[in-house]
Amino acid sequence: MSITHLENKSEKLSNEQVNFIKKVESISILRAELFRLKNEIPLAIQKYFTHTQSLNFELRKIKILKIKAIDLFFLQTKVSKNDMQLISSCIQVLVDSLELEEQEIDQELKSIIDRYPIKNLEIYNQMKAEFLNETLELIFKDKFGNDAEFNPNKTFEENAEHFQSQKNAKPDYDFENKQDIKKNTRAKQIKELKEKQKNELKHKSLREIYLNLIKNFHPDTEMNVALKLEKEEICKQITIAYDKKDLIELLNLEKKHSEHNQNTSSNKIKLYLEMLEEQRKKLDNELWVLKTENEFIYKNMCSKNSNPTNFLKKVKYQLQSELESIKFQVQILQGEDKKIKNRKEVCLQIVNYTILKLNKIE
Repeated sequence: MSITHLENKSEKLSNEQVNFIKKVESISILRAELFRLKNEIPLAIQKYFTHTQSLNFELRKIKILKIKAIDLFFLQTKVSKNDMQLISSCIQVLVDSLELEEQEIDQELKSIIDRYPIKNLEIYNQMKAEFLNETLELIFKDKFGNDAEFNPNKTFEENAEHFQSQKNAKPDYDFENKQDIKKNTRAKQIKELKEKQKNELKHKSLREIYLNLIKNFHPDTEMNVALKLEKEEICKQITIAYDKKDLIELLNLEKKHSEHNQNTSSNKIKLYLEMLEEQRKKLDNELWVLKTENEFIYKNMCSKNSNPTNFLKKVKYQLQSELESIKFQVQILQGEDKKIKNRKEVCLQIVNYTILKLNKIE
């Protein structure tokens, strides 16, 4: 029974057949969304950096100048021990937030870094890596449960695959007594046998669909040149899908092209449901990882409710405002604004504000 036939006879469908159609539809939707985001997210990232690159460059320069201005002012100004700890913290969070490249560190900046507790870039990178791993681990445990083991030396996808393989392979043993072990061993053997039979049937079902489609659309059976070329293209699509063991694509090709009704047994429908559910979970997980790893861009530029144009205008305005604010702070630290009466207190306020702002962002 082809999908077309199932849809045309919806009043006679069993629950399994209805679920089968729904699974095919849900996978098609997931695939379309995954395809969309795999294309749109890289373009959105590029567009975001194109719109913000020059402002971010100016911000980096003025923030480095701010570090130097803070250091110079307080080297020349007598402050308390507590204030010096605040200044040290401010320098640390500023340097850490910039994630400085080696070529950006001139001799003056190197001297400033060496004056404070965090001594070199290796420590910055280590802190950054630890923070990233902690964040990924939290996301991983949120998705797979607190008992899921996360290896920081592997990627998120590798950890997810390892977790799923362990979960599938883990024997459901009860070690309280030998009788339970024997029962569970037997259950495992039966499960493995069923899995083997299922895999054989999967291959057989894929091959059956493939052969039926190839038989119906083999170009050698067509004399008309135009139709012959059309069938050659369809056969290419069928062969590619079969080589990839892509059940959903074969079923979609059957739905699109087949006019022949095939009798599909209940067991095969169940098998297809299992295969489709496995594929749905895999696609769902891949989509979740893609959205999570690009959450900022996805949420603001690629989600269905996002407005990329307005978002980029807002980001540009915020960056320009931040740039003007830091320029003004640097003028105060360098003593260019003569209207400031109690310069030391104002500079300490700038230090406190910087620490609070950067800690809030983190």
